[in-house]
Amino acid sequence: MKDIVFPNNNEEEFLERAKLLGYDSLIFVYQIDKYKEGAIFTSPDKLKKAKSLTKIVLTNSNDRQVFEKNSDIIVFELEEISKKDSLHFRHSGLNHILCNLAKKNNITIGISFSLAFNSRGMLRSQILGRMEQNIELARKYELKKVIASFARSPKEMRSPHDLKSLAITLGMHPYDAEQSLLH
Repeated sequence: MKDIVFPNNNEEEFLERAKLLGYDSLIFVYQIDKYKEGAIFTSPDKLKKAKSLTKIVLTNSNDRQVFEKNSDIIVFELEEISKKDSLHFRHSGLNHILCNLAKKNNITIGISFSLAFNSRGMLRSQILGRMEQNIELARKYELKKVIASFARSPKEMRSPHDLKSLAITLGMHPYDAEQSLLH
């Protein structure tokens, strides 16, 4: 099992915590200007440069051009892009147009445990509802999904069992939840 984390010169702490939680390895994500090895998190305008440096590139934009002009990337934390939901529907950051483009361009939708973990009160329930909607859309359009902690500190990491349980609670089928964990 693997997890995706964002270290800040504390890679050893992450590795120790990962071992306790039962992970075989971690995917360290760095900003493009601080890239060592692993994965790159970048803004939409630097995706091409990031793709030339590494295979795993992450962004958190729901801009249509990101979905149209890029392929083989992970888009995560879509749930926090919009601050307010409409009376009749949620602004989850994903819609049918983006789902069709994601399917066409092999874009993976990332579900971030850290996003739910770090939110409080009404915002947490709103984010969990948006995650539930994004999982439903991803299932409907048969998109690739990845569920990971996306932790910014070692204390935010959770075991693979916890991540799978969250995914199932949010509406993923148990088989899909198992497949969404990085092996």
